[in-house]
Amino acid sequence: MKNPAEQQERKRKEIAKWERQLATKPYHGYMAVLVVIVALIHLLDEYASSASGAIQSSIINDLFVGQMGVDYTTGLSMMSLITLITLFATIFSSVFKSLADRYGRKPFLVFSAFGMGFGMLLCAVAPNAPLYFAGRAVVGFFTATDFQVLYIMEVSPDDKRGIFYSVTKSIGTVGIVLIAVVRGAFLSVDAGNWRMIYMIPAVAGLVLGLITLLTSRETDVFMKRRIEMLRHELDASTDEQKKVEKEDKGGMMVALRTILRHSQLRNQLIAACLFMCAMMPFTGYYESIMTMGGMTTDSVTQALFFYPIAWAVLLFISGFVSDRMGRKVAVMIFGILAILCQIGFVLGASGGMPPVLVGLFLGGAIGCYWTSSNTISLMTNEIAPTHLRASISSVTAIVVLIVTLFATAFYAWLVTVISLQNLCLFGAIIALVLSMLFLAFSTKETAGIELDSQIRR
Repeated sequence: MKNPAEQQERKRKEIAKWERQLATKPYHGYMAVLVVIVALIHLLDEYASSASGAIQSSIINDLFVGQMGVDYTTGLSMMSLITLITLFATIFSSVFKSLADRYGRKPFLVFSAFGMGFGMLLCAVAPNAPLYFAGRAVVGFFTATDFQVLYIMEVSPDDKRGIFYSVTKSIGTVGIVLIAVVRGAFLSVDAGNWRMIYMIPAVAGLVLGLITLLTSRETDVFMKRRIEMLRHELDASTDEQKKVEKEDKGGMMVALRTILRHSQLRNQLIAACLFMCAMMPFTGYYESIMTMGGMTTDSVTQALFFYPIAWAVLLFISGFVSDRMGRKVAVMIFGILAILCQIGFVLGASGGMPPVLVGLFLGGAIGCYWTSSNTISLMTNEIAPTHLRASISSVTAIVVLIVTLFATAFYAWLVTVISLQNLCLFGAIIALVLSMLFLAFSTKETAGIELDSQIRR
């Protein structure tokens, strides 16, 4: 059992540390540097999340058809099942993320950059399926944390939070063009060169982690809230000390109870789960849709060059829509656009549509899908108290991922029963419509709300 006097001294030292950092003014041009850093981490996150889908057929032909001797359809089903490994990794990442409520946002932002770079490095050097999927698990672990989202929202003005988020993320999303550039440079020569798609961003991720460590600082919202919490614990009487510490420290169990008791948080969680049931139809099979639809390797590469452009433009616009018209309206608008673009993409890929248009439809579908999904997450973060924000985000992620695990397993079976085109059409439409209807009628607007920096009782 820890000595109470030692605990109080530790808290005083921590208060002094945060007060020193809070009193230190950021260097000139800090916000500009911060926007660039967050945009680059968004880029790394989007690249790491999208790279495997952009080279799916090459991976299947190499690791499954070539090494295991199975046919492509069986390999596609096995690929879907093995993807569950990365989803399990993201569950553990949610526990990791909750520690940010105790230790701050900056350390975990740095860990994310380093981790994504290291995971892609493993994928790049993987000689076989087990090591490749170990790399995918590491990538999944760190991309699931989305610390750049939590970080940028805590340094943004309350009335421009959606704009700050969408602008930084859209800048990063444009960089997904790099996937098509690298893909065209290496796969056009030899489809077996797919590992190089991971190598360049792997090195960039490690460098970015070092830059983030040296140039960023802890968020003021976290430091103020942490100081308030520690002072409150020091001021409590001896009899109240344990109770106060338990309430203030929070954690995942406290976050779970808060979600269950708070109708807004609870209903947003349900909406998020329904939305994620459409993840595989939107993001899991798009390269195979194009390949199986008769598009050549060069046509697929051309389509993949244009899809992040449409994604980035829509994402950029979404922040202004979200701040001006509200989060719920933004979810509805971009959810409907996602469905329309998905229909255009699936039908166009197999109907001889020009690759540029196929890519633009794909970008519209994926971009609008993630824009709507991320807006629901933003709503959750906006109403969560600061001392529980990372923990509530973590609990939400775990629940959503459990639902996603079942949905992914279901789609892995379903792809062997019905055509891939029908799966991607009807799976996307049904899940999104249910989610949007539930969100519309069961939640309240959160746009412009002031982030909590006081102790809530």
